[in-house]
Amino acid sequence: MPLNKRALLVITPVVLLSFIVASLMVYEQARNFVLRQEQSRINNAVTQLAAEFGRYTTFAESYMLSATRSHALREYLLSIDDEFSNLGLARNLEDILRSNDEVQTDYLSVSIGMRTPEPHIHSHVEFSQDPFSSISSPLADFTLSMFNGPALERWGYLVDNGPHNLLIKAELIDPQTFVAPMPIQADKSLTIVLAIEPTGFNLLQEQLENELGTPFSISDTLAPATALSASAPLAAGQFLQISLPPAYLQQQMLPLAGLLTIISLVFALTASICLYGLITRYITRPVMELERDLSEVLKNQRSELPRRHLGNSEIGRLAHTFRSLYETLSQSYQETRRLMERDSLTGLYNLNYITQAGQDALLTAKARSEQLALMYLDLDNFKFVNDKYGHRFGNELLMAFAWSLTDVATIRSSGTEHEAGALVLPGRVAGDQFCLLFRHRDAISTASEIAKMIQRQMDEGLPVAKARFPVSASIGVAVYPRDGDSFSQLISNADTAMYQAKLQGKNQLAYYSQELAQKMRRRQEIESALKLVNPDLEFKLLYMPLLNVKTGELDGFEALLRWNSRKLGPVEPDEFVPIGEACGVFAMIDEWVISTGLSTYPLIRKMLGRDFKLSLNISSAQLQMSNLCEVLDRYAHRFQIEARYIQLEITETVNIELTSHARSFLKSLASAGYQLALDDFGAGFTSLLRIVEYPITMVKFDKGFIQQTLKRGNRQILKPLVELCHSNGMLVTMEGAESQEDIDLLSTFDCDYIQGYFLGMPITLEEMEEMLLSLRDGKLATAI
Repeated sequence: MPLNKRALLVITPVVLLSFIVASLMVYEQARNFVLRQEQSRINNAVTQLAAEFGRYTTFAESYMLSATRSHALREYLLSIDDEFSNLGLARNLEDILRSNDEVQTDYLSVSIGMRTPEPHIHSHVEFSQDPFSSISSPLADFTLSMFNGPALERWGYLVDNGPHNLLIKAELIDPQTFVAPMPIQADKSLTIVLAIEPTGFNLLQEQLENELGTPFSISDTLAPATALSASAPLAAGQFLQISLPPAYLQQQMLPLAGLLTIISLVFALTASICLYGLITRYITRPVMELERDLSEVLKNQRSELPRRHLGNSEIGRLAHTFRSLYETLSQSYQETRRLMERDSLTGLYNLNYITQAGQDALLTAKARSEQLALMYLDLDNFKFVNDKYGHRFGNELLMAFAWSLTDVATIRSSGTEHEAGALVLPGRVAGDQFCLLFRHRDAISTASEIAKMIQRQMDEGLPVAKARFPVSASIGVAVYPRDGDSFSQLISNADTAMYQAKLQGKNQLAYYSQELAQKMRRRQEIESALKLVNPDLEFKLLYMPLLNVKTGELDGFEALLRWNSRKLGPVEPDEFVPIGEACGVFAMIDEWVISTGLSTYPLIRKMLGRDFKLSLNISSAQLQMSNLCEVLDRYAHRFQIEARYIQLEITETVNIELTSHARSFLKSLASAGYQLALDDFGAGFTSLLRIVEYPITMVKFDKGFIQQTLKRGNRQILKPLVELCHSNGMLVTMEGAESQEDIDLLSTFDCDYIQGYFLGMPITLEEMEEMLLSLRDGKLATAI
């Protein structure tokens, strides 16, 4: 949203809210004023009306006093049945009324009630506009009610008594004394009731009710005071009251509220327009112009900011700051771009840049019908150098290889056979992994040439700190379009090929192929199955006898692990053991082999009738672990087996460096009494020097190594190897005895033990009992 619109959105609510608050304050002040004014008004009305009512009560008292003291009333009571006395009373009452003309009334009556023989209205004199009127029922009831209570005097106010509202004054008198009767004379008393219509009061009440819009009420109880209410006491405990409804005040304030609303809106709109114009002229427009000019500078449409921005105002200083910031950011951008594209250690392109460049190169290769090759390179033995000599030497080694890779790329880029517009990009993937991306019409043959160049440069190792380290490179190659249609596929497939090159013996070149992909899928399937394996259901141990050449006796058995996967079926140890070591499940496998093998020892001992040597195969990767000795001790103690009868065979499936930790670990096993054997000697990576360094008690010559040595006519080297082992206190076992002739031949090399299928195939515990029946005097039936 533009800045000027944001300014408008900010200004308008603030200004409008300010005027609304001001209007509310004015409205509240006016409301309080009106409230006080109206309260004063109804107070005056109630006071005025109560005063008018008081004039009538005063008149009623005066009239009643005059009537009860008149001779006419006395004569009337003395000759109560005389018709002329009744007329005299009426004339006398009329004279009293005319003599008290200070009040206006349209109705006045005097009623006389007798108690005996029964309460009744004896006489009723009325002065009104109706010549045929008679006493009303409410007035008669009020008159007779005086005989029902102890009160000698009462006031009353009858509303809707026909056409008249009547103010009533009633008194009990003694007909003899004309004063209030004594209690003993109460049954002879009579009541005189004066009823007068307060015409002036009624007219004033009607006028005030029309002005206020609310009726007055007269009642015996006083209502709670509220806003806009007033009350005044009347005669005989009655109250005159009025209460204006809440809507009355709202109605009074409605015009003012409308006026204030209109004024607020008009002033808010006017103020917003004025403020918007000022902010636009002095703030937002210069900022927008500066933003536009900066955008043009960033798009290279301008070389610098216009002069109008370079003043001493805030905008000018901001422009100066932006100019400095732009120059700094431009330099930082170039440096950041270099860091984003290059590896910080080697200066080669990083994987992100290679990926982007590879995607672009893939499009170019498609357009030109060329091939695009991606080489993945992994340094062999780098971990050994890095761990042994430290990270500083490791980093220098990586930089040396990066320079070598850059030289190869430069030579290919500038070579006479290089096609114009071709691409050669060296990069570092991560750690000791590198890559080389190139586009060529014959990328497959070019990859082979480049690989040879790299390997030639590393024939004598890489130079670091005036020394050369025996580091080589395993190289994997994937080529578009043969090995993938996307660059992500090329990355994955080149990595797969590189891994295959390492498995082939390192310092090798491997091309991606469907066969290789199948091998890798098989490897992944085995790895996944191993991670989910249930060893008790899928693993089992077979036992292979070990023949003592000198005595011809069965000295023990080697426990061989077999795996029948629920998903993959039977899997050979040569296939799954290296994968288990690589994916980190070897510890679980070895512990299962140890626990299961040692748990069967007591049963086999019972079959043989004596102790024997049980050989258990463990991974050489266990040399880096520290809890193997604890596991062995725990199970040996559980099944009551002496350590000297347990032989651990270290399988040479990986090239394990004999670090100080590994050497100390092997020594701890040997000192605990366990026998150590190096399995498959000649088929793995162990040198003669390392045999001497190992604290082992037995070396097992690999069957394939023996056969190849005999096949090449080098049988004379076997006996010196055996003697070398014997001179270092090691026993020797030769594998591959598959016939009697093999036994005879192997015995000539002075080995200590022989193993082979001729002596017995790997068998289960159930089959072992049958095999042991072939023993005669503790010797194998096939042995000499």
